[in-house]
Amino acid sequence: MLTATCRAEYKVGVGMGYSSGGFIGNVKVGGTLKAGSQQQYCLRNAHLSKGAEGGVWNMVFVGTEGAPQSQCGHSASQAGTVSIDSTPVVAEKPFIAIDDMGKYHLHVPLVNRHRVGNDFSVGAVVGFDRVFVARVTDTAATINRWLLVGFHVVLTPGIYHLEAPIVLSKTNQVLLGIGFATLVSPKGAPCIRVLNVDGVRVSGVLLEAGTDSDGDAPEALLEWGDGKHVGSPFNPSFMHDVFVRVGGTNDPAEAQARAKVMVKVSSGYVVGDNLWLWRADHGVSGLVKDQMNPVDTGLIVTGRNVTMYGLAVEHTLKDLVQWKGEGGKTYFFQSELPYDVTQAFGDAGYVGYRVADDVRDHRAHGVGVYHYFRDYPVTVPRGIAVPPWLENSIESPLGVYLSGEGTMENVINSRGHETSKGSGQARWVCDKVADVPYAPPGMVTTTATT
Repeated sequence: MLTATCRAEYKVGVGMGYSSGGFIGNVKVGGTLKAGSQQQYCLRNAHLSKGAEGGVWNMVFVGTEGAPQSQCGHSASQAGTVSIDSTPVVAEKPFIAIDDMGKYHLHVPLVNRHRVGNDFSVGAVVGFDRVFVARVTDTAATINRWLLVGFHVVLTPGIYHLEAPIVLSKTNQVLLGIGFATLVSPKGAPCIRVLNVDGVRVSGVLLEAGTDSDGDAPEALLEWGDGKHVGSPFNPSFMHDVFVRVGGTNDPAEAQARAKVMVKVSSGYVVGDNLWLWRADHGVSGLVKDQMNPVDTGLIVTGRNVTMYGLAVEHTLKDLVQWKGEGGKTYFFQSELPYDVTQAFGDAGYVGYRVADDVRDHRAHGVGVYHYFRDYPVTVPRGIAVPPWLENSIESPLGVYLSGEGTMENVINSRGHETSKGSGQARWVCDKVADVPYAPPGMVTTTATT
């Protein structure tokens, strides 16, 4: 949920149901926010008049007034909690409004830094004479013609079977889906490609991998930059409410959905705000087994100074997240390792969250890796892998055994108790280690002698 006011208490769960977590941003709650049995939740820039209560494993509050204090691990009175005083960089999701004259406008909220609490300001206002409103009958070629001449695009609800990627090539361009417009990938290509420009907003879209019949698997379903653009700290780009799925709507026995990566961020200064990247564990035909609907990785980041608020990645067949760019920041991460893999997954050392061995600067808060090895017994060495000099930069990492026969031997690197059937459901790593000097692979060190 983004940008709302609740005058009384607000419950984000019903009894013991609807408890698989979620994201709330830019809200004002007049009473208490009651998380109930929610396993995990991310709240960004909320105002909680009477605080928050409930939750289980991983509650992350960023720039939220009335948030509880941080607590690594849970107790009888409080869930595992991370509270960050202010949001380093944020802009709210674009939205549409109608004025007293009956005219529609596109509102593009401004970028804020170190913000606390909600902000309902209108931002920059764009008349619909500069907005193309797309319908499912419009082709990618039609949409791209409007984007190429500098228009913003609003995607009306529906399923768009793309024959080519939608390409954003202009600074400050907006692509806004309403009703979660669904984009199905074209043959061997992404749904959306953002070129080397700043200030782009992509919001409110569901990206879906095409099936075998659509040709080769795309390298990514969302491609942001080509690795040659450093980005701008003064005009960052944003993704809001971007969901990606590989499978779910297909019967994999007839045609498999495929992609190599779901989201690839190669430009700098890009901010993600509520991303859920899902390889389907079930679908219209029932459970998905035997590594069907293949996708290797949910998110690969090579750009510098990329930030994620509310990131969830589930069930990919290799590392769920690979972070290779410097200056990365994650505020809340939830993941489930794949249900249907064999011991080969553990032998390869795949993890839920990996920071590359040569990265010097990375911070993450509330990083959870869960496992339910449903079909085969699997042991994985760890859930999170980072260079040793970054271990203290990962706040409140946790591992959770959900069900099944599997074991995660460590939470982060070689630290943290195992999570398995008989070990207790959740484990945190709360202690700090002695600082380790930066020493990437191949670095030659010398010792002076006298």
